[in-house]
Amino acid sequence: MAVDATSLTTRYPELAAAVTDYPDMVDGCIAQAQAMVDSDWYGSKADHAIHALAAHFVAINPLGELARIDKKGEKTVYWIQYEQIRKSIGAGCRVI
Repeated sequence: MAVDATSLTTRYPELAAAVTDYPDMVDGCIAQAQAMVDSDWYGSKADHAIHALAAHFVAINPLGELARIDKKGEKTVYWIQYEQIRKSIGAGCRVI
């Protein structure tokens, strides 16, 4: 499945307002997440990682402040999900 604004709001409906009001910002967050998640490394979990990371990027935007766990920091529930996915595939140090 390709990750886009529609699939992001299907997975995280609480982001629907951001998608409606700021579609370019959301598309940018998705593109940033796609650039950071190597589908060869993440395999079948790549789309899940992209969704979680893109949602995190939306949430750390000033418009997504309510999704933050630590109001002074940038840790979100989406970042925690992304970290769980990353750990599940053993993505620690990678030597190329």
